[in-house]
Amino acid sequence: MYARRAIQAEGGGCYSAAMPPVPKPKRPRTKHFLAEWREFRDITQERAIERLGWSQSKLSRIENGKTPYSQDDLEAAAVAYDCSVVELLTVNPLKEGQVVDLMRLIRDRDEATVLAILRGLPAKQTSR
Repeated sequence: MYARRAIQAEGGGCYSAAMPPVPKPKRPRTKHFLAEWREFRDITQERAIERLGWSQSKLSRIENGKTPYSQDDLEAAAVAYDCSVVELLTVNPLKEGQVVDLMRLIRDRDEATVLAILRGLPAKQTSR
């Protein structure tokens, strides 16, 4: 229904008139990497649905950017895909997979593993 507003009529009387609805501007959807994290963790849509407790259509709509996600959605996906909410929004693991895993080790302060990886890197060669 239309909202009603009082309008001052000539001669001091009032009447109400229907106001048409004002359309809300569409907000652009924020890019995310939910589908990429699911694929990176080798989780099928069916398995993701079980882990998240979502319907197949909700998973598809969120992954394709057709419906907005909530903070609760992001937190559930982060647990299901073993990453952080920030990573879901900012890191494409399909392009940065090995770096993501190394950064996680550093963030989790698994110093022994990080040092072993770094020691395995070839020495920097100087050019002459």
